[in-house]
Amino acid sequence: MKLKQVLSIVLTLAMVMALAACGSSSDSSQETQSSETSTGGTSTTAEAAEEPYEITMLFPTFGTTPSDMELVQEEINKIALEEINARVTFMPVSFGSYRDQTNLMLSSGEKVDMLVVLADQFNNFASKGQLLDITELLPTYGADIVEEVGMDYLKAGQINGVQYALTTNRDLASNAIFMMKKEIVDKYDIDVESINSIEDIEAVLAIVKENEPDLVPLVPGSVGTSIAQRLFTYDGLGDNIGVLTDFGRNYNVVNYAATEEYAEICATMRDWYLKGYILEDATTTQEAGPAMIKAGRAFGYIATGKPGLVQQESRLAAVEMVGAEVVPPKTSSTQIQGIQWAVPVNSENPEKIMAFLNLMYSNADIANLLSWGMEELHYEVVQDTVIDYPEGVDASNTGYGLNMGWMFGNQFITYTWNGDDPQLWDTMKEFNTTAIKSDAIGFTYDSANVKNEVAACTNVQNQYKLGLECGVVDPETVLPEYIEALEAAGIQVIVEEKQRQLDEWVANK
Repeated sequence: MKLKQVLSIVLTLAMVMALAACGSSSDSSQETQSSETSTGGTSTTAEAAEEPYEITMLFPTFGTTPSDMELVQEEINKIALEEINARVTFMPVSFGSYRDQTNLMLSSGEKVDMLVVLADQFNNFASKGQLLDITELLPTYGADIVEEVGMDYLKAGQINGVQYALTTNRDLASNAIFMMKKEIVDKYDIDVESINSIEDIEAVLAIVKENEPDLVPLVPGSVGTSIAQRLFTYDGLGDNIGVLTDFGRNYNVVNYAATEEYAEICATMRDWYLKGYILEDATTTQEAGPAMIKAGRAFGYIATGKPGLVQQESRLAAVEMVGAEVVPPKTSSTQIQGIQWAVPVNSENPEKIMAFLNLMYSNADIANLLSWGMEELHYEVVQDTVIDYPEGVDASNTGYGLNMGWMFGNQFITYTWNGDDPQLWDTMKEFNTTAIKSDAIGFTYDSANVKNEVAACTNVQNQYKLGLECGVVDPETVLPEYIEALEAAGIQVIVEEKQRQLDEWVANK
């Protein structure tokens, strides 16, 4: 054997022994450094860095927690362990208590690694310093998120150029749809195509009121929302306190309650209520529109629309529904911010969490597990990318009927349900693209300077809005009280602060 070959073997053996003694490879150095950084620079052994990181994932659910959620969690962990050496633990919270629970958990420093941030929480959490700045992490650990969603939409998760949250890839625009029970529509030969405005809705309500005494013509679409809420065409600029009218196609922030447009809508709601078109206890009911349709008590409601809504609502109501668009598709930062994922500032391993978020947005297996559950147990593929319940399983007995793909990263890489348009996600993308876009998309105001006024105005809104927008109270007397209360609470201060920030954003855009 030549001397050069002997030396080569000896050097190779020496390197192997040195690596074994260290107990780690150079490939793990980046993860070790990340662990040191995310724990405040404390020393971390290579062995500890190789342990799977446990990610706690907080999100809202509707109804009871699915019985098979842990099974789905473990299937996801098989993928996450292999791909990024991490495991995830679901932390589902009922939607009704989600806001209070997230406030409590973030304030107390309880371990939460990633969570859904609702539109009305975003400014609040960011201004309190409770959300991590992920600006530099995103291009490195979330490149697939950027590619799948696009920075134009992701900018809605920025404040002053700092990325705090990530919108999900879903219906990023919305229209208003007057949902109606098809049986009644057919019975009275109602022309759905001719329903395009509030005035057109009233003509239909009159028919139902006169001929169907056992049906309430119009009920709230969901619990805690007003009849008129979906009819507004403003850009709420995050919290709907100080808005841009006309779909946001201007830069003039106003107090919407003081506009002629709002007065007219409230007057219409009052007129409908007095005529018996609107549910008498619309402000206090704990039943959503589809549930009342299903129970045979109601005819219709106004819903936040998107492609596939009619099929979705028909399943919820357990009867065939039809829909008429009464407000065209529109989008704004507020719409985009409706569902975002964020990383709390006290998370221990932001790099690993971003890596898992990246999987949520790019890995179809994880996306389908989160959306639909497990193949053969909760669904089966019936044709190409179309799925349905397996034999013996339906909505009443499935172990994973979450059906919330719009919340988990990227809905556009998931299956479609049997009965929906197989091309639904392509249609949805087109819907997003062609919607009327607010001029202020990408602007997010920082409420830190007016947080006391925001809290006070929110309390005033909670006191007055539902009654006015369901027609339960007389706007002739109550609307002036509402405007006066908002002014006393400091709404003009909020309007001026939003205007100042918006003007700066426009100047630098």
